[in-house]
Amino acid sequence: MYLLTACSAPGPTEQDPAGGNSTQETTTSTSEPEANATGLDIPWAINKSGDGFYISERPGTVAFVNAAGKLTRQEVKFADPLATVPEAGFLGFVLKMILPIRKKRMAIMFMKKMGNR
Repeated sequence: MYLLTACSAPGPTEQDPAGGNSTQETTTSTSEPEANATGLDIPWAINKSGDGFYISERPGTVAFVNAAGKLTRQEVKFADPLATVPEAGFLGFVLKMILPIRKKRMAIMFMKKMGNR
């Protein structure tokens, strides 16, 4: 299931032949959003691949949520510790197809260097 939303301001009105203004009627959905995954740890970026989604989590993990909503998690190994200050950590990654069979991953993160800065 995919959830798409959009907003818009009222458009201009048209003059009707009788001299008054006419407006178009709009409809709104009253259905509530549905959670496809729970238990995520500060989710940040999301990538669709096959029948599921890869979601980066700021503490340094990648969660995979399949079509049934089952969550599996993999820890990402970094050369240096991730920064733990606000708005830092493992911020995301991109799945990029190089060949039909091989995928390359590019990650974006903030690292905290120890010692000399």
